[in-house]
Amino acid sequence: MGLDPAHPKPYYNLACLYCLQGRHDEALALLAKGLELDAALGDYAGRDPDLDALWNDPKFLRTLKSAAATATGPGPN
Repeated sequence: MGLDPAHPKPYYNLACLYCLQGRHDEALALLAKGLELDAALGDYAGRDPDLDALWNDPKFLRTLKSAAATATGPGPN
């Protein structure tokens, strides 16, 4: 992350590690940053077994929904 702060994968990978360690709030914060940089990671996050402890967490679901909305942009008026 220090070498290329605009690269989403380190944020995502560290989120996975933190989730596996039970550090869910930190995992969610890093995941949100990774998804901010590449919303397409949200598709994988919902299937990644490293993040399965978060799948039913409302914060996780809001994070994925927010990333999807950012990726697709606002709907028609």
